[in-house]
Amino acid sequence: MLFALIGIIVIMAVAYVRVAARPPLVIRVDEIGNAQPIADYYANNAVLDVEVNAFAKNFVKSIVEVNSYTITKDLARGLNMMTRQFRDAHRKKLQEGQYISKIKKAKIQREMEIDRLAITARTQEGYELDLRGILSTRPLGDTSSPKDRRGLMGQLYIVRVPRGEYTPHGLLVSNFHWREVPLDEIVKTDEIESFKE
Repeated sequence: MLFALIGIIVIMAVAYVRVAARPPLVIRVDEIGNAQPIADYYANNAVLDVEVNAFAKNFVKSIVEVNSYTITKDLARGLNMMTRQFRDAHRKKLQEGQYISKIKKAKIQREMEIDRLAITARTQEGYELDLRGILSTRPLGDTSSPKDRRGLMGQLYIVRVPRGEYTPHGLLVSNFHWREVPLDEIVKTDEIESFKE
């Protein structure tokens, strides 16, 4: 009787270890919305271009868009999407410039309309993206005031990392350079590119 009980416990322990060691079932949605279960997670860990663009858009909006009431939460989301080295450097720059307190005092809201977000280079390590958009800023809660509109141009560098609990996209931002430009520079660039096509 005792040997039978020990045997059952051993069998259950072995079964538990085997189930726990299996990779999780992941369901990926393709470009047209069909769900595709992926049984072998590690063999199918490739990052699609649409995932890179969605990740980049989410990151840029969390860093560039500003709301005086939600600035801390928005920046935290963006900082969590960065590599440790870039996050530490960016956080230091924010603290030195007292960025958060200045935004809270300004009581503004800035939104970004992305005009162009495109992958311009791919490497084994990650991606380089080109960004163009329009920033619209106005006092928080005042919809009647005209918006101050400026252009934005930038480059975004994203590295591949293993997918995990804290990096579900398998991507992290390693660098982001952007600058505000007069709005007509964005329009001129669009005209030049449409002329090339």
